[in-house]
Amino acid sequence: MVTCPPYQPRPSTRPGLGTFRRADCLRRRGRRVLRSLAPRSGSHPRTAPTTETGRETDLGGPGRCHRTPQLGAVGRLAVQAQVSFPVRYVETDAQGVVYYANHFAWFELGYEALLGLAGHHAPHGRPTVREACCRYRAPIRYGEIVTVESRALAGEAEGLWVAHTIRVGRELRAEGTTLLAGELPPATWNVVPERPASCFEEWSTLAPRGRVEEVTVRVRFAETEPTGAAHFCRYLGWLEVGRIAYLRRLGLDYARLQRLGSPFVIAWAGCRYLKPVAFDEPVRIQVWIEEVRSRSYVAGYRLLHGERGEPIAVGKTVQAFIDQEGRPTRIPEAARERLLAAHQGCESSGPPVVLRAPEAASGC
Repeated sequence: MVTCPPYQPRPSTRPGLGTFRRADCLRRRGRRVLRSLAPRSGSHPRTAPTTETGRETDLGGPGRCHRTPQLGAVGRLAVQAQVSFPVRYVETDAQGVVYYANHFAWFELGYEALLGLAGHHAPHGRPTVREACCRYRAPIRYGEIVTVESRALAGEAEGLWVAHTIRVGRELRAEGTTLLAGELPPATWNVVPERPASCFEEWSTLAPRGRVEEVTVRVRFAETEPTGAAHFCRYLGWLEVGRIAYLRRLGLDYARLQRLGSPFVIAWAGCRYLKPVAFDEPVRIQVWIEEVRSRSYVAGYRLLHGERGEPIAVGKTVQAFIDQEGRPTRIPEAARERLLAAHQGCESSGPPVVLRAPEAASGC
């Protein structure tokens, strides 16, 4: 009987063949996951091969580590970061779901982890958020474990686009983008060759129209960050202040809608940040109706400095009307007439609109 020697695979002769490296490290507290992906050569036509391996680096604190990629002269890495944590009770609102502005704060956790993988840490300077938007697909409740996944999209002269997804298990609950500017690390990763469809393309021409209502607030100390300016996610709270006041002046009592179990919920929100605003400075919130649909309406916002009058930010939100089971349904005709009149610049008249709880719809 003839015995054959054990098979030994021949080494690859392909030049620049990279290796796939990935590390998943879980924190005992907070369940924080940071992941670095290095695709194989040829897996993407625009992805350069990885030329060196990674090494473990301690970030400080028990159980907190990630794999720091070692980059060669021509090697680059496509970077992706994940952060997982349980929803805190303070992050939920009166409806028992996560308040819509907190999604923007979670985006911050994602892009900070992403920049950390590139060797850029908060003590060395923070980026400035120029734009942020979020599409809300399903509510998130207290105690659920959410995972925020962030990846770099195409960079441009104005900054770096970062795409975010928020999941509970495998279910997608929200997604959005942020545009970062300021002190950013060198572009040592291969960004995905795509630019998100900017939600703010028309914002250079966004201006009040129809019936415009204005509310003035002052920046509270709790809304500021260590830079002295208001944190970017706090602007969403100001949009809510203006929106609720606008509905009240139209005769639409949001509290009554909420008691009926059928309020307007936020389906999409976005903001373009123009100027910072500091503690105790006045902010004028201008609100108007951009569009009225059968099941939703679009509100536009412009924030002005209360003393200097210069624009601080512009924003948009989409409010959808839902039934008692949380499914989209038509806006009651009485409320829709008020919204259409405001959109057209007409003064609504008559007593406040009394809405009945809508019947459950057969489908979305």
